[in-house]
Formats: sequence, structure tokens, C-alpha cells
Amino acid sequence: MENITYYTTLRLLHFIGMAAWFGTALAVTIIWSKKQTGDVDLVFDLITKVEMPASFFIPLTGVLMMIDQTHWLQVGWMQLKILVGLAA
Repeated sequence: MENITYYTTLRLLHFIGMAAWFGTALAVTIIWSKKQTGDVDLVFDLITKVEMPASFFIPLTGVLMMIDQTHWLQVGWMQLKILVGLAA
């Protein structure tokens, strides 16, 4: 079994944040596609309680992983990912 390190913990939190963000975005899209006006409170709760915190913790854990293992900054697709994230 792999030792649980700081980097492994950050990677797990990063993955959980991405899954929560993507799952919430998918759920909101499905709810909005039904076009029911009563679901506005549900959508608002999902966005404020799940998607917004995940949108904060994903970049935070990503930056902390970059600080811990700086060799990722030399990989081309990671540079592209950072640029796309900054542009968004």
C-alpha cells in the first residue's frame, strides 16, 4: 500500500473537488433542462453550497500540489491547463 503523503492527500482532495464541481454542474444542467420554476431554490442551494466551495478548493489544491512538486510546471499540457484556468 502506498504511503499517504502530503501530495497524495492534496491529489485526493483535488479529485474530490473536481468530482463535486462536475457533478453539481451536471445536476444543475439536468434540473434547468426540465424548466420547472419551483427548482430555482434547489439550483441556488447546489451552486452556493457545493459548486462555489469546490471552485475555490480545486485551484487551491492545484497550486499547493505545484508548490510541492514543481516538476509539473515543465510539462506542456500542464502549462496549457493553467492558461485555460486563468482565462476562464
